[in-house]
Amino acid sequence: MQARIVVFLVGLFVLPVAFAQTNETTVEVATEQSVGRKSVEIEKTTLAPELDGVLDDEIWKHATVISDLHQVIPVDHGEPSRQSEFYVTYSEDYFYVAARLYDDPSQISARQLLQGGSLNFDDTVSLLLDTFNNGRTAFYFQTNPNGIRSEGVWESPNSSNNDWS
Repeated sequence: MQARIVVFLVGLFVLPVAFAQTNETTVEVATEQSVGRKSVEIEKTTLAPELDGVLDDEIWKHATVISDLHQVIPVDHGEPSRQSEFYVTYSEDYFYVAARLYDDPSQISARQLLQGGSLNFDDTVSLLLDTFNNGRTAFYFQTNPNGIRSEGVWESPNSSNNDWS
């Protein structure tokens, strides 16, 4: 049986990832309009990361690195103004994503300090899982540089529900 999950990393980037549950997984990476599809191989892991914000664990040394991204803001499909690297792997029970985002610390916007507060004006990284592979709905998980989290369900391309959990 083949399971299919689509992942979107949003903020400055939109990155869908689709994979099947095998030892090696092909991942499709596409733009928001499904143009310019790319694919990478993701290997299954038996390791688990330490959740400390430092990417020096053995799991990340073997994870697939995705760094050929594009910006959405201010120019859709523009060249990124800063380098970013996303590390992706999975185990029998978990899907792991880590990001190394390079920026000038004086330019980072991270004002929100309260869990559940709006992240609209902060720099964020978001992970969207389009589990129905329809390009219209997704579970989303978002965080800002202060570790403030937000999650919800995109019920349509312009409607989200934050009270789903």
